[in-house]
Amino acid sequence: MQIYYNKIFLLPKEYSARIIASSLVFIFSLLIYPHYTLGDQFFYRNFYASALDFGFIQSYIYYQSVLGSAEPGYFLLIRLFSGFIQKDILMSFLNGFLAYILIFWAQKNKVSWLAITPLFFNFYLFVLFFSAERLKLGILFLMLAVNYAGPRRFIFSAISFISHVQTMVLIVNWMSLKVLPILKSLLHGRLKKSGWKILLLLGVSLLLVSPLLTHVSRKFDAYSSRSRGFFELFKPAIFLLLTLYYAKREFVGAILMHLPVLFGAFLLGGDRLVIFSYFIFLSYALKISRGINTGVAITSIYFLTQGLLYIYNVIQHGDGFYGIAG
Repeated sequence: MQIYYNKIFLLPKEYSARIIASSLVFIFSLLIYPHYTLGDQFFYRNFYASALDFGFIQSYIYYQSVLGSAEPGYFLLIRLFSGFIQKDILMSFLNGFLAYILIFWAQKNKVSWLAITPLFFNFYLFVLFFSAERLKLGILFLMLAVNYAGPRRFIFSAISFISHVQTMVLIVNWMSLKVLPILKSLLHGRLKKSGWKILLLLGVSLLLVSPLLTHVSRKFDAYSSRSRGFFELFKPAIFLLLTLYYAKREFVGAILMHLPVLFGAFLLGGDRLVIFSYFIFLSYALKISRGINTGVAITSIYFLTQGLLYIYNVIQHGDGFYGIAG
């Protein structure tokens, strides 16, 4: 296969595109982050500034009290880096890395840059970049799991879960689609050596995440009391229908991917989980006509306008969700 090289960077063209785009995201993040001082960032900044003021155990307890979270992934990241790098620089680097991984996935699936570019002004991506730092970490490792095969897939999935438990709604079904064929082979006594390795890694991953089950139970109790039942399914259902339109031969798999999100939305509230419905929709729709299709275009335009409003709110009010409901 012939490789085209960028004359400036002397790198394969696809790598140059990723590096340039992720660098632009990094610079953009550095410009926006200092303005975000209220809302979620008020608590994230407080913890970052105080993460090393206590011993390890006391700091973890403080982390739970400030952020209302027990997931150790974000806590360990902050403990590791807060002593020698500014928060805005660290998070901007993670934003750039997330952009790199997202573009890597898009290039693997031959998505057009006409479809990719508007997504970087998308409301939900801005939420990951600037508001939902723990979820950003979870999604980043989930995307690494999607892009890599073998043992790394399960390791990255486990790290994604311990970074943000809500990624479980995507991991459970995605993993089940990968593991079910192996279990079927096991029942017929034809399991290959690679299948045994995957099952072993899955078991180890489950052991790693099991300490968080109590935290999951507490979160469930807190959010389920606020749910409005079937009314919470409206937004996720829209993305389910759009996904089914573009799923084609993967119709059943698309339904299975959405089921945990719908179930979670019914019990916990749709606004917290609709972001996953949207990402599932994109994972199918971007593969159709290289992402140049009506569904991607309409949703991209809508969320681009919401994204611009979000950035305006950050700059003017210090909080991206100022005046935005859901």
